[in-house]
Amino acid sequence: MTAQELSEYQDLFAHIRRYLSKENISPLEVLGIHADNAESRRAYAKRWAKIVYEDTQRVLAFQRAFDTAMRELIADEPLIDMTKLPANSRASNILPSDHLLLFVKPDCYLCSEAIFALLENTNAFHSADIFLTE
Repeated sequence: MTAQELSEYQDLFAHIRRYLSKENISPLEVLGIHADNAESRRAYAKRWAKIVYEDTQRVLAFQRAFDTAMRELIADEPLIDMTKLPANSRASNILPSDHLLLFVKPDCYLCSEAIFALLENTNAFHSADIFLTE
């Protein structure tokens, strides 16, 4: 950023923008929101998009490294010990404090229906995890 851009950002954020945005909004976003014309807005958006894209690539690279490390750490150990799950759980037995685990296969119609049913009833339980299986 140029010194002029930084100064403009600080002025905008010191006044109206601090009331309208979260404090972690980026300077480029603020400048883009308050740009005087479409060309400037597009230029700020392009610069911000490049930064977000590059950061996403770093995050994904780290996630892949983490996934590899986790596979090396746990080897063939299952992620969830199925023996500790209730044997005959039914949807009618779900309590608002329950954490649901849903295991589904890709390209499975009934599995898709189960996901939709879960999403339609999110107020019936505390939280849920959906696992894709082979």
